[in-house]
Amino acid sequence: MEHVKLFKRRKQLSIAIGVVGFLFILLVILDRTTELGIGEHFPLMGFIFVIQMFLNFGNFKKYFFQFDKQHIKWRFPGMAEPKVICISEDSMDITTNWKGVQINHEDQYYEILTDGLWKGEKKLIYKTLKQYYS
Repeated sequence: MEHVKLFKRRKQLSIAIGVVGFLFILLVILDRTTELGIGEHFPLMGFIFVIQMFLNFGNFKKYFFQFDKQHIKWRFPGMAEPKVICISEDSMDITTNWKGVQINHEDQYYEILTDGLWKGEKKLIYKTLKQYYS
């Protein structure tokens, strides 16, 4: 199955926040072990940032978008279970609007709602599907 890599920017932002948290923790450790006089600013905030980074990565692993010639399978934020569309290799019409990506296939209408995704991720899904199924 093909995969679309989602949440790239959010993962980068989470890593940046985690690095800032590690720096806060490092500054507190340096202050307590040396006499640099940096001060004990924000020790709890550093731990919160690091914990936030690990929690976000755990959440991002649950979400995915996969497809092949017979199936399209996805799980986005706010969905309890993954959704699956079974399709054949016949031609299909793929369009997009403000709600998400629509697929018209053999007199059936499917909609992939992209509520929890950023605009760039929605465009990436649309372009990838358009290229793969054309």
